[in-house]
Amino acid sequence: MTPEGALQRVVDGIELALTRFPEMWASDARIAFSGGKDSIALAHALAVTGRVTALRAIDMGYSSDWRGRIESIARSLSLPLEIITVSRLVEEAAVDPAVRKDLALRRAFLDGPGATAPAVTPCTNCYNCKIISLVHAGVSESPTILFAHHAQDVLSSFIKSGLMYIDRWEEGRRIFNKDAFRRLGNRVANELRRGHQATIDQFASLLLEGKAQTSEPPMERRTLHGRTYTIARPLFFVDESATAALAIATGARPEGSGCGHTAAAATRTPREIVHHELIPMISETAKGRATLRAFLELVASSLTVEGSLTFDVRGSRHLLLGTDYKGGPSDLADRL
Repeated sequence: MTPEGALQRVVDGIELALTRFPEMWASDARIAFSGGKDSIALAHALAVTGRVTALRAIDMGYSSDWRGRIESIARSLSLPLEIITVSRLVEEAAVDPAVRKDLALRRAFLDGPGATAPAVTPCTNCYNCKIISLVHAGVSESPTILFAHHAQDVLSSFIKSGLMYIDRWEEGRRIFNKDAFRRLGNRVANELRRGHQATIDQFASLLLEGKAQTSEPPMERRTLHGRTYTIARPLFFVDESATAALAIATGARPEGSGCGHTAAAATRTPREIVHHELIPMISETAKGRATLRAFLELVASSLTVEGSLTFDVRGSRHLLLGTDYKGGPSDLADRL
């Protein structure tokens, strides 16, 4: 893929998303900037189309030289950057005490023995730390945060939620087991890559019946510790291969996908199993790629006019699967 072709594919995908779901754009939006290939591609493509926006990065404190690398990437893109340090936010007297307490609890969990338990990965708590920080770091207005989740992210969480439902109710597994989930996923991925119609219809039915859905819709409007905010995902229709090619074309040196947390490095979440193992398997065949395109359009068609979910499958997971399967709202990671 040429640099020009990569840029055009990303721009075209963004324009499609903004045309279909115009409410996702706000002139004062901030890009949640990890320095990875996807956030680099989003930032560069928006700037090329005249939608210049500032970058906001969250320093979780796992790498002493991370700040310098992120600042270097922002300079290469000629975009303004704000870095929020979670540890400082916890100590900031001007921040709501409830916010500070929530952040402190999550950071303590991430640094404690609970983060390395066999059934737990730290990723959800880390993600929630970042959301809290993005929303509450000195922002007085209701912020719009642009996330760089792309089409494969959308599909990963959709397929993951469908697999969990099948695992719980068709396989009869009351408690989540990662090895069993991976075996089920490999079987289903092989069916999808062959274009097995019964399996395709099964996922379509789960979506339409409110039993499976993506966790990365184009738009989310939420309230967190008393502050309303919006998450928008302009790369909803963009393929990951285009973001990777565009990031390389910018000349920036993207950060790796690893977060630096030792527990995260040693395991994969169910969503990561789907993203890194199952979707590549499905994508190896023409029938598999056609199935994934059909799933993406099916998910898009199930959304509201503004691009929001009609139901939150992640938030209602404990109702769909039972709290024994993989925790519920009383667990720290699931409180957001």
